[in-house]
Amino acid sequence: MTLADKNLTSIPVTVIIFTLDEEVNLPGSLQSIAWCDDVIVVDSFSHDRTKEISHSAGVRSEEHTSELQSLRH
Repeated sequence: MTLADKNLTSIPVTVIIFTLDEEVNLPGSLQSIAWCDDVIVVDSFSHDRTKEISHSAGVRSEEHTSELQSLRH
């Protein structure tokens, strides 16, 4: 079966966003992927409103420490 044989609208799309203090960028990012079937925000214990923005948008949100966090600051 080729892709042409499949109904592409039935393929679910999940997006995972990794965040750290992204309250400025997260609302626009979430708005741009509103068409996705599932959105998961993995936050590295932000100190701003990132977590609250995720919850108010109704997306799944988890907290996880990232090894890359130390490289950012």
